[in-house]
Amino acid sequence: MPYKGASEQMVAVAAGQVMVGVNSNGFAPFVDAGTLRLLVTFGEQRTQR
Repeated sequence: MPYKGASEQMVAVAAGQVMVGVNSNGFAPFVDAGTLRLLVTFGEQRTQR
């Protein structure tokens, strides 16, 4: 489902409107707040989160 921006997508995931989201940025505040949990990252190195 396309979203206009990262914040709109992250709010939909946090609200349970969609189960997962793939995003290159915008997730960090939600992860830091404990609202969302990272399941996978696409970087070469492991994330510290």
